[in-house]
Amino acid sequence: MGWILMVTAVLASQDAGGLVISTPEAEGLSAAGVASAMEYAFARTGDDKDRLGIRSDGIVVLRHGRLVAERYARGYDADRPHLSWSVTKSVTATLVGIAVAEGRIDVQNPAYTYYPGLARPETRGITVDQLLQMSSGLYWNEGYESSPVHSRVLQMLYTRGRGDMAAFTAGQALLSPPGSLWSYSSGTSNLLMGVLRGAVGEAEFSSWPWTRLFDPLGMENVTFERDGSGTFVGSSYWYATARDQARFGQFALQDGVWSGRRLLPEGWMAKVTAPNPAWLTMPATPGFDAENPGSHWWTNTGNPARGIAAPWPEAPPDTYAAIGHWGQYILVIPSLAMVVARTGDDRNHDFSVGAILERLLAGTGVARQAPPATPFAEPMTKTPKSPSNKGDLKAFPSIISAYYAKELCSCLWVVGLPEPDCHDWVTQYIPIKEARVNEASQRVTILGLGRVSQARYVGSREGCTLEPER
Repeated sequence: MGWILMVTAVLASQDAGGLVISTPEAEGLSAAGVASAMEYAFARTGDDKDRLGIRSDGIVVLRHGRLVAERYARGYDADRPHLSWSVTKSVTATLVGIAVAEGRIDVQNPAYTYYPGLARPETRGITVDQLLQMSSGLYWNEGYESSPVHSRVLQMLYTRGRGDMAAFTAGQALLSPPGSLWSYSSGTSNLLMGVLRGAVGEAEFSSWPWTRLFDPLGMENVTFERDGSGTFVGSSYWYATARDQARFGQFALQDGVWSGRRLLPEGWMAKVTAPNPAWLTMPATPGFDAENPGSHWWTNTGNPARGIAAPWPEAPPDTYAAIGHWGQYILVIPSLAMVVARTGDDRNHDFSVGAILERLLAGTGVARQAPPATPFAEPMTKTPKSPSNKGDLKAFPSIISAYYAKELCSCLWVVGLPEPDCHDWVTQYIPIKEARVNEASQRVTILGLGRVSQARYVGSREGCTLEPER
């Protein structure tokens, strides 16, 4: 029960980095339920060496805007930032929303008016809103470990797309009419970041996330990495502490108002957390019934008309989330004035959002959502394939070495973990010959399968960047 002792110690100051400290009981939660949730999340249920089981690194729980519980493991603490992976996508959508509030972007405009790379005839009709909804119609393969040779996301992050990720995405084939199909795409998030860059201009872009979002919310330990062109990697590379991620969730819960100041358009969060219009009407595809997308956020409504259940029936229907690879979550429950930020390293997906929410909500009177009367039985269709969707075996060694270099660099100098821990975090059956770490130049060199990849630390805001291949 060390987490309770830690929170009690912080109570003496009544403040934790700008967050007011309270207790579960004072905020209407069951202390036993919160304790059970923490024990579930931090129990050792598998082998650390092979990354089996639940592997929570940090959890922060807010109720009524007050911190009621937090706990950390594996070298993380309240001041150490964590890679958020695709939680970053929800940050990107929020930065776009702030630009909308300032009149810099109209989401109904064609995206090419802000990003000329979409001005070719077949993509001129894609709107900013369709990028937010991931329904541009551009081909994408989001495979990670399951299909690395074919993966567009790995090519974008680590090989031929890393110099300009928005341009790489804009150059993909258009496979369906814009707005007709929802397709999860990290490339779309980076294209959206390219739109933001064009809308706010070069003079403001490099500081925009800080001046418009991070600084107003009091996020003091945030890193947002960039691609080779200088555009923030809006799909994947936002680093923040669990407390700062909880702040972001609280900001969303308050519909973009912080310290009495409105930063997002009124109703923006209702818009981006509504069920995705294209997903509601598109033909079913494999795994379709497991998804419940909004617009760069995930929702909990299901689609009862088509027999699709809510993903977390243990929680109220208004629950929504920012979700990232390997178990990153910011869960927001407006009807309960509650936010849960969870960081982790779940390589085999054992962590259950439903299980932790059920424990946290014990005693609050929340009833489990009933399943739809009709189970999902719509015939599945195959996702359209691009004629250019060919596996690239020649690029695979470059993906391995570049991934290792970038992630090891960021773990060392953004997250700040010891080198052995960073190697352990990066490595999972990845064949490399040698890793060289130069502390003086803050550079990592990886020799792997005939490829040499280098990454260097740029600074506290920009983190690490991959250097040109050699």
